Amino acid sequence: MGRPTARARAPCSRVPFLRDGTNPATMRHARVPMKRFACLCAILGVAILTLAASSSQPGTAVLVITGGHAFEAEPFFRLFRDNAAVTFTAAEHGTDSATAWERDDLARFDVVVLYDMPRSITPAQQARMRSLFERGTGLVVLHHALVSFQDWPDYERIIGGRYPEPPKGQPAISDKVGYEHDVMVPITILDAAHPITAGLKDFTIRDEIYWGFRVGGDVHPLLGTTHPKAGKPLMWTRTEGKSRVVFLQLGHDHHAFENPNFRELMARSIRWAAGR
Repeated sequence: MGRPTARARAPCSRVPFLRDGTNPATMRHARVPMKRFACLCAILGVAILTLAASSSQPGTAVLVITGGHAFEAEPFFRLFRDNAAVTFTAAEHGTDSATAWERDDLARFDVVVLYDMPRSITPAQQARMRSLFERGTGLVVLHHALVSFQDWPDYERIIGGRYPEPPKGQPAISDKVGYEHDVMVPITILDAAHPITAGLKDFTIRDEIYWGFRVGGDVHPLLGTTHPKAGKPLMWTRTEGKSRVVFLQLGHDHHAFENPNFRELMARSIRWAAGR
């Protein structure tokens, strides 16, 4: 082959390659997509940080109060541990009165769940409970908490009902007032439009029934039953001051706690009571 002329060599000889062999002209063309890539990375990083921050925020703060009645603790508290939307704190009354209401941190909770049955409550403890309704703290009342504070009339009004304990000397179970364990209870949805019950279907649950309990005239019924012996309704809502109140008569033991319908009702009751 012949030797290249100077004209043929000239275009190549004018390209200023760097010492490492990189062509700056090529680098200039590569800068635009690299800048776009850097912007995309920055946007993605902000999105990831935002998602992480939102996912790390605590859920609905719930105070779960027990005491005064035996219960199956492990499956009961699992209801709250399995609910990713809540962070819960357990509190138990002392033996003499409703001491859980003496906590200094009541104001930090969005919802208080009552699964207790104390007999007595002091005036100071009553005032602490009433303070919930000035702040708008939600209240969810379960099962045997319908029996609490027989000598405090305001409690019946607050929760929307009362199971009246028979006077001393009278039988605990009679045709007028009583309870029965391990009953297959057919549940009917009374309000299919309410946020707590919307989309749910009638179901059956193995639970304890009560009969002879009183129900306030201002409650909004959510659940009923076709069981001829059980009292009705089995679930209702009302408002007290700035607060939303839910009562659910179900919830005696693990048969209820493990029922998917009961678990859904519990989760929705807490969410609704919290105003979410």
